[in-house]
Amino acid sequence: MNTKYRFREGKYMEGPNGRINYVLSFPDGKNKHNYDSPLVLCFHGLLGSLSSYNRFEKECLKEGLAVLMMDMPGHGLSYWRYFGSLTLDDFRKQVDTVLNNLGLNELKLYLVGISMGGLFSIHYAGVYPDKVLKVAALCPAGYCREPNYIQKIVLNYFPIGLYISENIFPTYLFSKRKEFEDDYYDHKKVDEDVIESKFFRHKYYGRQLRATFSRVVTGFDFWNNDEVYDRFLKHYISQRGNNGVCFYLGLHDELVTIEKITSKLSKLVPKSRAIVYEKCKHQVLDEPDTIISDIIGYLKFGSSQEYYQSIGVSIDSIKIEDSQSTVISQSK
Repeated sequence: MNTKYRFREGKYMEGPNGRINYVLSFPDGKNKHNYDSPLVLCFHGLLGSLSSYNRFEKECLKEGLAVLMMDMPGHGLSYWRYFGSLTLDDFRKQVDTVLNNLGLNELKLYLVGISMGGLFSIHYAGVYPDKVLKVAALCPAGYCREPNYIQKIVLNYFPIGLYISENIFPTYLFSKRKEFEDDYYDHKKVDEDVIESKFFRHKYYGRQLRATFSRVVTGFDFWNNDEVYDRFLKHYISQRGNNGVCFYLGLHDELVTIEKITSKLSKLVPKSRAIVYEKCKHQVLDEPDTIISDIIGYLKFGSSQEYYQSIGVSIDSIKIEDSQSTVISQSK
């Protein structure tokens, strides 16, 4: 077994769903007693882990930002089990537990989340608008591509069938590396270790990942979650304004399609900004060369309206040409 591809081990504490694996890092010369800037909280995607943010963590520390990463319930080296749904509230309770136990409750927060983690970031900001200063939402779930007819029936009426199929049949043994290469617009530009680690983990941690998948998709609404976004608008955006959030989207994303999410967001936060990466699918944290500097720039300087207006494009200016899937309007 290649140990370098195993999940990253941090420190452990007990939480409402069992053991929590987390990593808390401070810039040189800082600790929780003398650090007074906002804390960056990083939330990974479905079947991901805190190590998704390894590169991002290093760059944040260089910029003087402290970072807290954790494996969400069922993921990575946090406790997992076979049955029972996981919800946004389960995730919120875990984050609250970690912040409270580490004595970090007084710090303001910058949230960074991808996919499932993006949806959770939006949820958390809507629940705690006073604590959260900025949200960097990377291809956030909540308006994912709809499941097909059979998948809808299974999720709505026969979730036990999903549990059985995911937990009993070792489908992960038949996975090919190419499936993980296909997650990227151009996998040759992605660090080989990133793809290899996902392929390795899918096999080595296969039963855990499939069990967690079934628990999350039966407890989350990834497809039409108006409730979370409406709360975000009512409680968070009303307080922080449009520059309280920035979106990072892949033009060729097949899971959170740009057509669907921008049509929804244009009704909620039309003047918020987004960066559309034109040669990228769903894995925006790995593929675009500038993604890390783009996020850190927003976190550090996005409070300036002038700087914020220079980021990407406004949501309501994004127009998609169906046949070519290209952004045909990027007016600011």
